[in-house]
Order: sequence, then C-alpha cells, then structure tokens
Amino acid sequence: TALAASFTLVTSDPLISPSGWETATTACWLMLSICGPPKDTKAAEIEYADDVEKAEQFFTNMVIDSFKDPYVAEEAGIFFAKKRLFEKAINYLEVSLNSNGSRFTIYRKLNSLYSYTQETDKAIAMYEKGLNKFLNKAEFYNDLAALYDKKQEYTKIIDLYSKAILNNVNTSESYGFLADAYLYNKEVDKAIAAYTEATKANPNNIEAYSKLINILWDLNNSKKVFELSSEAIKNNPNFIMGYLWISSVYVKDNKYDEAINIINEAIDVNPKFSPSYNSLGLIYKSKKQYDLAITNFKSAL
Repeated sequence: TALAASFTLVTSDPLISPSGWETATTACWLMLSICGPPKDTKAAEIEYADDVEKAEQFFTNMVIDSFKDPYVAEEAGIFFAKKRLFEKAINYLEVSLNSNGSRFTIYRKLNSLYSYTQETDKAIAMYEKGLNKFLNKAEFYNDLAALYDKKQEYTKIIDLYSKAILNNVNTSESYGFLADAYLYNKEVDKAIAAYTEATKANPNNIEAYSKLINILWDLNNSKKVFELSSEAIKNNPNFIMGYLWISSVYVKDNKYDEAINIINEAIDVNPKFSPSYNSLGLIYKSKKQYDLAITNFKSAL
C-alpha cells in the first residue's frame, strides 16, 4: 500500500551543534561543520578502493581521532555502502547519527540500508527516537508512516498523522494520509471525516476528493457524490472524474440526456480521456442508439 510520500534524498539540512560537549570537542566539530569532511577521507576512498581492511582501519582511526565526528563517520558509511558491505556501513552511519541526530540525511541513508538488511524494527526505532527533532518536517512523518505501513500498524500511522496535524505539517496531505489509515483500519466514518478535512484544507486536493467520492458511492450516497463532484470540478475544472461521477448519478436516476451533457463537458475539457467516451458508449447502448454507442467505444480505444 502507498500511505506515504517519496523517499527523495535531501542533502541541504543544516548541522546543529550538539549540546554537552567539552569546549575543545565543540570547537573541532564547528570547524568541521564549516569545512566539511577532512580532505584525506576522499583521498582514502581512492587509495583504499580495493583494500577494505585498510579502509576500515583508516576510517576507524579517523572517527576516533576526530571525536566521532559525524562527517567522517558518514563518509565511512557511504564508502562501505558503495562496497555493498552494509553491516559496516550501518555501523559507521549509526556513529554519525549518535554524534549528531539532527541531520535528516543520515536517517534517510540508514533507512535505505536497513531496508537492504530487512531491519524494519531498527528503522522504526530510529525514527521514533528522532521524531521530536523533526516535528515540522513532513518527510520525516512520511518515512516513519511508510515503515509502519510495512508492518500494517495502522493505529500508529493514525497517531503519527494526528501529531502532524497538531503541528500544522502539510495539513491537507496529513489529513489524507490519516484518512487512508482509518480506511485500512476499517474505520470508515473517521476516514470520511478526515478526507473531508483534507478537501477543506486544500480544495485542490483531488486525490482526497476522489477517495471520498468513491467511499460515498459505495455507501450509495448519490446526493453527496453529486455535491462533492460538483464542488471538486468547480475548484478544479480539470478533474475529469468529477464529471463522470456526476454522470453516474444521472444515469442511476435514468437522466440519460443530463448524463450525456456532463460527459460532453468533460470531453471539451480533455478530449484525450478515453473513459469519457466509454461512458458515453454505455449510455447510448442503454438508449439503444447503437451507432452512437459504437462510435464512442471506438473513440475510447
């Protein structure tokens, strides 16, 4: 299932100085945060490209000598990940994370490696521990939700996106993800309420409208389907499925001419959307106007 957003790697997160370090350590860390990783780590990657044992010894010494600097540990993690030595890569990236847990990129890199080693529980524990540092970052919620989704822990997803909404994080999308979780958890009334909030927060959230209308159609609530479809196409005239939902309500009430008219409006907006022609073909077939039915079925191909 897809309850979460994409896993785009973010590389521009600022580093935040860790608290509680001694003055000398902090000064060293601040210098590295300005200059980036020591240049000899890059040289080492080339020099030890074919000698993993020497590379590991080099990076281990560098990490110790630089007060477990997160940059050096991260460079080591990346080096071993490229060698597909995932356990070693994870060890170094965990050092980097523990040295500075405010860098979102490390969470993403570790999450990717944990997926290779099938350690979903470790990934979840990592994100849960770090959540309070990223309460305003939508990607952090989405990554954790995706992990919960793997284990079908929908109640935890519900709690997670409820927190996101309280923190005003991507409110419309968060309501949509919350509604998805309610739906998977078979809490249909709560899903309807959450999808409704998603459309209120962003009238252009067509995905929320689509899912909400689908639920209401299954519940045989034609009146609400008509109202919401009309509302959706008013907000976004390019929402072609909105026209087709309205036509379905008309057909259900045997109002074939009204259904044909609304589908023709959809075709005017997007002449290349084949389901519109298929719907017209079905209506003309019901009216026993077979020539028109065949013409529209051919147009749908």
